[in-house]
Amino acid sequence: MKNVRFPLIAAVVAIPLMVLATSCIITVSFWEGDDSSVQFDWLIDGTDASSTTCAAADASQVRMSVSEIDDSWEWWDDFYWPCSAGVADTGYVFATGSYYFAWQLIDSGNSPISQTDWFMHTLTSGSNDIATIDFVTGTPPVGPTLVFDWTIEEHAFETTLYDSLCTWATGDTTTIQLWVDTDGDEVADDAFNAECEWGAAQIEPATSGYTVGQNIDIAFALIDSADTVWSQSPTWDSVTLVSGENDLGSVDFDLGDYGPLDVTLFWQDKEVDPVDIDCEGPPIIEAMGYLLSYSTGDVADEVDIDTGGMECTTLLSWLETDFDTYELILDGENVTGGYLWGATCIDLVVDDESSNAWGCDVLMTDSP
Repeated sequence: MKNVRFPLIAAVVAIPLMVLATSCIITVSFWEGDDSSVQFDWLIDGTDASSTTCAAADASQVRMSVSEIDDSWEWWDDFYWPCSAGVADTGYVFATGSYYFAWQLIDSGNSPISQTDWFMHTLTSGSNDIATIDFVTGTPPVGPTLVFDWTIEEHAFETTLYDSLCTWATGDTTTIQLWVDTDGDEVADDAFNAECEWGAAQIEPATSGYTVGQNIDIAFALIDSADTVWSQSPTWDSVTLVSGENDLGSVDFDLGDYGPLDVTLFWQDKEVDPVDIDCEGPPIIEAMGYLLSYSTGDVADEVDIDTGGMECTTLLSWLETDFDTYELILDGENVTGGYLWGATCIDLVVDDESSNAWGCDVLMTDSP
């Protein structure tokens, strides 16, 4: 028996055929002959056709259409068989040649319950066993949807944060990639991309092509536009897909020895016997600048007070910095009153991935 695949139709093991006496002689001439016969069999939702399964589907008959043209849907009502028969034989009514075939499962009112696509078959002299059909009558099973989310350096997702954090992660366009191994060799057979800034992604069944009950192994990677892998999950995890949503979990991308640096600034109110004040003074610190340097002397970050000073703050924070020992040079000014502040803070050590906090006294260096 030749198994034929159609959308919404699954090829199955053939049922032994028997010749039925219910088919009739056809009068359409283009295929009429006595050289060939056609046989096929069918299932109802994967189950052998019987009076019980046909009644459950409210199905009365199976009818077959034959055409010289794909998609013509020119039904010849003589080609009917009882639904419960499960098998059919036209008898020797065909001339040899190529024809298009399609089938419908119909109810007692002659309305289709389920139908196939068109299928071309070349009939040879003698018997032609051309198809096993599974008529799907109920709601098809929902395919597996894959959902997953991610964090970078354990930072909880937040839209504005990830707009900058994703760029920092690679210094480039940053993509999260789901790797899927379908044959168990721990080599990705498929890869699905998601923009890092999304924080989460969903892969629909129509995109993946995976089926319910399929076993896959998954891993994740954080890559740049050149497909360079900056971080990846350490192991492959096995998942057996179910209908509907399949939560693949959350993955954190550890990029190595990086951690936050927080420096609290204690602004001073005078040159002698100073007392800590906030930016509002008195006197008010109207603008400030800073220079953060690595232990090598290279600049890590800078705001030049002379060309682009920033508003005063009592806390400078860097989300992720290399493990290193930093130096921070600070400047402040009140041009209106003629006050200046300055400080050099050394030995700002970053060696922890979650917390590196330091304090820095910023002394008044000049006053009117």
